Amino acid sequence: RVHSGAHYPSDVAAGGVIGLVAAALVRAAPRLLGRHVL
Repeated sequence: RVHSGAHYPSDVAAGGVIGLVAAALVRAAPRLLGRHVL
């Protein structure tokens, strides 16, 4: 959709960064919250 002008490349890059941060938080959640919460 970048090539059709629907999204700016910076929008796509920001979405990728947000996705990576969200995945890292989910992956680290058990270690950060401890076993008693999960």
